[in-house]
Amino acid sequence: MKKALLKLIFVAAVGLSLQACMGSYAVGPPPPYPNNVAIGMAPSPRHMWVPGRYVYKSNSYQRSPGYYQIPPRGRTQYVEGSWNQSPKGYRYQGGGWR
Repeated sequence: MKKALLKLIFVAAVGLSLQACMGSYAVGPPPPYPNNVAIGMAPSPRHMWVPGRYVYKSNSYQRSPGYYQIPPRGRTQYVEGSWNQSPKGYRYQGGGWR
């Protein structure tokens, strides 16, 4: 069970990291305001919460879930990404560990 959870967290982290590298443009309204999300207990005191975000796919916004992650060495704070308006629509500026 523990291995499966760690594998799921790893796959989610890699997927979100790769997607954050790509710019996303949306024509039309900005993404919805984030809903309040219940955050469960951290797997360990070293884990930190990485919030979910909206991803623009197939002409609509889809919410990707948040997850717990052990910060990379030397990093102590996760800064959320943001959607910013540009001449071509809304562009996602990825967040990351700092």
